[in-house]
Amino acid sequence: MFKIAGQFFFAPLVAASLFISALVGFGNWLHAQQAPPAPSAATSIAQPVSVVGPVGTTQLSYPTGATPIETNASGTTGAVVATLPGTAGKTTYLCGFNATALATAGTVTNLTITGLTTGFNFLQPVGTSPLVGVTTETFYPCVQASAVNTAIVVNGGLAGTGGLQQVNVWGYQSAN
Repeated sequence: MFKIAGQFFFAPLVAASLFISALVGFGNWLHAQQAPPAPSAATSIAQPVSVVGPVGTTQLSYPTGATPIETNASGTTGAVVATLPGTAGKTTYLCGFNATALATAGTVTNLTITGLTTGFNFLQPVGTSPLVGVTTETFYPCVQASAVNTAIVVNGGLAGTGGLQQVNVWGYQSAN
């Protein structure tokens, strides 16, 4: 305990108050450092716009006029295909996917993505119960289809005997 200007203070309480004040000040400074970029033609058409949320988080929103799309597919032993469709006069963008797989015997298969300028290929683990193999990818900026009115297809690999598989895909479409 000590005395300042005629008031008595308990030292650990003062130290805790100073520490909390420093944390709050750092949080406010960090929040100020995460200001979103100035809008441009590129961010308003081709990619999601970064929006600052609560301190320490960044949320993504779609460009103005874009239509969010998502799809999923599930299956057993064979390949699973999830497709973001092409639409006349619009370009499809892939923002991410999540694939899970489970089978009697664990293995690794290929997960491929077509409909892009360059095809993508990922290793997809297939787990054994109770462990599920998971492959997740988020693209920022989102990846554009190879042409207008072109579908983007995510092909999950073969899970194998006793297999269960789920593929979730999300993105958006935007007029050119």
